[in-house]
Formats: sequence, C-alpha cells, structure tokens
Amino acid sequence: MICGDVGGIYTIPISSRPKRISNQTKQKWIKEITETDTVVDKNGLRYSKWLESTVGKLHKKNVPFMAGTDTPIGYLIPGRSLHIELEVLVESGFSNLEAIKTILDIEVGISFFPKDGIFEQLISTGTFELIKNNELKKLLLEMFNHQKDRNYATSTEIDQWNISKRGEILKKFRVRFSYNSYDGEFYGSRTVNTFDFNRDYYMSSNFYGLLSQAQYYSNMYMRLLSDIKKSYETAKSLSVEELKKS
Repeated sequence: MICGDVGGIYTIPISSRPKRISNQTKQKWIKEITETDTVVDKNGLRYSKWLESTVGKLHKKNVPFMAGTDTPIGYLIPGRSLHIELEVLVESGFSNLEAIKTILDIEVGISFFPKDGIFEQLISTGTFELIKNNELKKLLLEMFNHQKDRNYATSTEIDQWNISKRGEILKKFRVRFSYNSYDGEFYGSRTVNTFDFNRDYYMSSNFYGLLSQAQYYSNMYMRLLSDIKKSYETAKSLSVEELKKS
C-alpha cells in the first residue's frame, strides 16, 4: 500500500483557508509567502509531473493507495490539504470514487492480537525457568505482560472510538458499501457503492476534530507496533543465542 502525499506543486490562497488559523499565524504566513520567490523551480515541477505520472501507473497496476498529506509541513492544513490531495489523485488518473476510497478504505479499528499461547505454555510447564539468559526472560515478561496490556488498552480505546464515530461519517457522506465476507484474511473486503460528498461537513470543525483524533490514534498505535516489533526482533536474536549455548 502506498501512503502519504502524492505530491504536486499547489498553493491554497491564504484568504480561502479556514478561519480557525490564528491571525498571528495568518500574518506570519502572508509575510513568508510574499517574500518567497514566485518563480516555479523547473526541477520541482518536473519531479511533481513525474510523481503524478508514477501514481497513475501504479494505480493502473492495482497498487492500493491511502490518502495522506505532509501537514504540518509548509503551509498545508489538515482537512483542506487532504481535499487537494484527492484532486491530485484524480489528476493522476483516479476516478472520483476511487479517490474517495483512498480515505474510506482506512480502518482505524483493526487491532493487533499477540499470539501468547507459547509463552503461557512456558509458564505453566515451568519451562520458562530453564531459560538461562536473564535478559531474554526479562524481555519475554515485558512483551507478554506490559506490552500486551498496553496493546489491549490502546486497541480497546481505538475500537470504541471507531465504533462511536464512524457512523457519523458514513451518515454525513451517505456512504454505502457492499461486502465480500469470504475475501481477505480476517474481516472480508468491502467496495464503495454510493456516496454523496458533503463539503459543508468536510470543512466543519467536527470533521476536523475527527481527523485530528484519528491521526493521534494512528501515531500512537504505530509507535506501539514499532516497540513490539523491536521486542520481537530482540527476543528472536536472544533465543538463537540461547539455543546455541544449550
């Protein structure tokens, strides 16, 4: 899956940006933009055109995309910049429906469940005490106690938020899906059948808040998965050393 900003050189006029930008920030941006060279860099323009062309080619090969932006880099704003992102996707060859799907296909509420059966077996049979490497024993306890509890607590909070809020988004944009329960590893696959883009809701503070909260949860969970991955890799390395010495 390709995630993030597909690029393109574009500018959103300060006057058309959301009123929630503070006057201090607005004046600062106006000053900086006014002092910026208005000549478009040829290399930057060439890169943007190449990027859009590449996105189109990957899309034709059925490579999945997830919409995203580089906010808060430069003068991009969460929400408005995502709108521009969808326009760039369409310019790259996506249909309107396909561009919308790069947002709707994002599942916030899918959780990671560690397979802890082997660890529980080590404990119940007393085999855990036969491990000689104290660092490995300490790490296993960390992984299947603290990190496991942290994962469940975080997953529960995200899932509850997802369940309580996604209905509002589906209702406001009048989104209807069809499901293939037999496709995919866990949850099946879904296809967007119809939708009605509600621009007023899209530009509202409510939707802005949902996007901000979703981004917060995404960053928090990615950090958790990164910590878990690091623990698994270290545990694997220590286990190999343990076996060599036995």
